[in-house]
Amino acid sequence: MHEMHYNTTLQMEMHKTDVSESSSLTALGRSINPIKKFTTDLMIPTISTELVNWAAPQGSVIHNGILYVVYEDSRHKDFGRIVSFDLGKIRGVQEFHNEKNILRILEKKVNRKAYVQGDELRVIKSVKVSSFMNTGHGQAFSYNTQTHSLWLISLMNNKKQMLTQINPSDFSVIKKSEFYFLDSVNNNRIHGERNLAIQKNGDINMISVVNSAETNDTNLKVGDVLLYHGHFSEGKLHLNLSRTVIRSKPGYYTQFLSMDNNSGRLFYLTDGAYLSIPAQKWATNTLLYNDVNMGVYATEAGGTREFESQVWWKGRTFILTNRGAELMVGTK
Repeated sequence: MHEMHYNTTLQMEMHKTDVSESSSLTALGRSINPIKKFTTDLMIPTISTELVNWAAPQGSVIHNGILYVVYEDSRHKDFGRIVSFDLGKIRGVQEFHNEKNILRILEKKVNRKAYVQGDELRVIKSVKVSSFMNTGHGQAFSYNTQTHSLWLISLMNNKKQMLTQINPSDFSVIKKSEFYFLDSVNNNRIHGERNLAIQKNGDINMISVVNSAETNDTNLKVGDVLLYHGHFSEGKLHLNLSRTVIRSKPGYYTQFLSMDNNSGRLFYLTDGAYLSIPAQKWATNTLLYNDVNMGVYATEAGGTREFESQVWWKGRTFILTNRGAELMVGTK
């Protein structure tokens, strides 16, 4: 497809305030049919402890009103924990007290071992932490409605990847599977991908961005965006590569891939930007230039934020940003 001219090399900003203030991200003029604005909805803990590295959220999903966030450990890279937040219980207290920073207030109290009771105790009990597990860098994270499980892909040594199916109620491991991406010409292993979006029917989508090593003897360019799509059956992952290539990604780092099952669109996230693409059209090679939407965002100060993931809940979209972490809700 034609090259899109956009650039998100804006200065990365931090927003670590512990008071109930709102930050916002507004779509810039070079966006195409974007979500117009994201504003603070819920501020997430930021002070790391021995249990959870709260400063490093990596990916998230929402299922049945529960926000699941993968955190990377600060001492053991590629390992970490999954933390669940019961948004229904948290919002009840949050709205009653009109505090978007309720979790940060409690974070400080817990860390200094202060007495907590009533509403605050109910909020604390609504947060659950998994055992220590191999999470990879935590980018490939999705909920599969067909298996009723969380799916987490870890990038291992020697280009091996591990798919872990996790029970969302108690974080127990249901099953693990290992796989590789192979070059069909020379059968060499290809560097794996750390993103994953699962559609309601169980179809799987993964994004790959072309690097310099893959452009020899092809018409591909560095930064081109490719789509793997397929399904998982009988213990095997079956993926095909779409022949449609999107010329140039919207930002430097691939952060997350999410699926809006209401619209059938994939949202490919980088820091400060996303591409929105009809999954079915991309998979069947019927995608047109006008099908692609794009959002490029800046803060009030003219910088941008580190995007970690995008989730969908009750017909609305939320972005998890970092530095410090907060859930931001989108306005159409």
